[in-house]
Amino acid sequence: MDLNSEISALYHRLLECWNDRDPAGYASLFTENATVFGFDGSQMKGPKEIEETLNQIFADHETGR
Repeated sequence: MDLNSEISALYHRLLECWNDRDPAGYASLFTENATVFGFDGSQMKGPKEIEETLNQIFADHETGR
């Protein structure tokens, strides 16, 4: 698989996890030193914090696809 295909597959998996409201799957796509920025400017660092934050978001909000 070439780099563009790998990037595309990762992007589609990320969207799939978001659409399925799967915080563990979403977080598993990131490395320990990853930083994710929320739409409101909040920051999540590393898979553990990403998963914890998305658990809260998915529990409290109806998210768009």
